[in-house]
Amino acid sequence: MTSNAGDTAEWDRLWVSQSGGALRDSDPANVALEDFWTKIFSKYSGKLNVLDIACGNCVLAGYIDKAVEESGGKINYVGVDKALIDPPPSSRFKNLYPEFFPNQAIEEASFETAKFDLIISQFGFEYCDRERITELASSWIRPGGRMILIVHSSASAITLASKQVIEQLRLLEECALVPLIYRLLDRLDKISGGKPEEDKEAEFLRGRINTTVTDLQSISEKLLEPKFLEGTIAVLLSLFSSKRNHIPPSVRNENLFKLSRDLQHYQSRLKQQIASALNTEDLHALRSLQESNGFEKVHFSPLIHIDEEIGQVVDALSPKTFRDP
Repeated sequence: MTSNAGDTAEWDRLWVSQSGGALRDSDPANVALEDFWTKIFSKYSGKLNVLDIACGNCVLAGYIDKAVEESGGKINYVGVDKALIDPPPSSRFKNLYPEFFPNQAIEEASFETAKFDLIISQFGFEYCDRERITELASSWIRPGGRMILIVHSSASAITLASKQVIEQLRLLEECALVPLIYRLLDRLDKISGGKPEEDKEAEFLRGRINTTVTDLQSISEKLLEPKFLEGTIAVLLSLFSSKRNHIPPSVRNENLFKLSRDLQHYQSRLKQQIASALNTEDLHALRSLQESNGFEKVHFSPLIHIDEEIGQVVDALSPKTFRDP
């Protein structure tokens, strides 16, 4: 999902380019997240109406579909996201009947009163207008229903990792490695057919790149978690791999442009995630907000995986009476 700023370009590109959630499939946090939702939904049998706020590519729909397989639950699932999501086809689900609303701000959505038994969100609610959504949710959820949110927290391992990557992106930007590679590929394109090793400008740029990479590698050795920086350097240098000699420099420069754009979008998403993460004061304010809209037994607790906080779980029971938004 995106922030309230209204520009979803960074998230559009993410959801169109990958089928899963915002976390990579290999991220160990996914294990804890799937386990959490499995425990929630495996208790339900019969029919349930579920709203997923800021659903992304509907990774929660997959978790839910698997979770209710043994319990016999049948889920009418509604996924809403402001970005241009690319959810899986409905035929992929066995126990879940999905309806997706891409390019739809949840704050502007309209659903009938008491439509949903459960309103859920995984790393999406906190990006939106919390006051407006809480007000709407109090109307959309049936009496006895439940609102369960997993939100980014300022103390989580995910937020810490995002800050580390932001710092590594800053290092890449300050050292100007990408512009140097642009210039070298552009020069190689201009002298195509000649001998690059005899071209003074090409050799000068090659030397600058080598020195810059050496400096970055020295810095990476001092970082707590340098994998992103090391991986990005490796991808950039692969543009000069002997396996790519048959690819014209102009085409490799186009690839570099796409990579640079992806890094910019990634940086923007990370900044949004860090800015949206809730601290203790924010969580208390959210609880007060939910209670003022009639929600009961509101509590929050950390979601832990291997002794690390992944995020905060905010759990609330629905109001006893219907509310008009």
